Amino acid sequence: MRVGVVIGGACIALGLGVAANSLLGPIGLGVIEYRTPSVGLDQLKGADIASLAVVAPSSLVAGWLWWRGHAVAPIVSLATGAYAAYTFTQAILGIDYGLYEGNNERFFPLHLALAVAGGAVALRSWSAIDQDALPSLPRRLRKTAAFTMLGSAAFLAFGLHLPTLIAAWRGDPPAEYIEIPAAFWVVKLMDLGLIVPAAAAAGVGLLRGSRVAQRATYGLVGVFAMIAASVTSMAAVLMVNDDPSASIVFTVGFGAITTAFAVLAYHLARAAAPRAVEHRESSSTTPRRSGDALRRGV
Repeated sequence: MRVGVVIGGACIALGLGVAANSLLGPIGLGVIEYRTPSVGLDQLKGADIASLAVVAPSSLVAGWLWWRGHAVAPIVSLATGAYAAYTFTQAILGIDYGLYEGNNERFFPLHLALAVAGGAVALRSWSAIDQDALPSLPRRLRKTAAFTMLGSAAFLAFGLHLPTLIAAWRGDPPAEYIEIPAAFWVVKLMDLGLIVPAAAAAGVGLLRGSRVAQRATYGLVGVFAMIAASVTSMAAVLMVNDDPSASIVFTVGFGAITTAFAVLAYHLARAAAPRAVEHRESSSTTPRRSGDALRRGV
């Protein structure tokens, strides 16, 4: 059985699972009742909207691309897989189970399966991105990607998380810390421990012309676009519901970040596809090579 068939099927299953979770949650049937206050529920609604509108369809498309043996398949599936691992880890760990009523613990198997499947898809997709087949980024696009990565890392670290951390350390924590402390710390752990370092390392590597950084950028840009879209959706739901923590600056800022990463993802996909296809075709004519990364299961 071809590797592409298996990973494509995993992407399809992941997309259907993400969609099902959204439809079972507060924006759909309301079967999943999360143990969280109104501010946390609004954030979950925003995440579910983004998951249903962007991530689930992208995962289905990724599965189809894998089945077609398309060169950009692992780039798309890396984004959807990493998003699922990031989001559903938070859905499990970021809930204050002893403070609020609900039943989301009954759906732990679903959330666990989506987190594990997302991580597995992301890792397999990363290994399938053929660095030799990727084109060297044009100087302008490389610098644009680098500064977008570095700017986003700085915004997350110093503009978003540091002020609330300082407030918590001083004994004057924000409302979010008081109402949903588990989510407060889990988001900080994952953003400051994973997202910010990855973005900063990729940005610096791009400025230095690292090929590894270019490979990482092809995967990370899509991941960041989806996470930013989710956060933008959360912020928009907070504003619509007149939540005290809503901020027009925050909403517009993350909207801009989402747009920047989406545009970058589009240009990177366009740059990757022709060269990767050419590399695949030339490899298939060489007797001792077994084809591109998707067919040889690297």
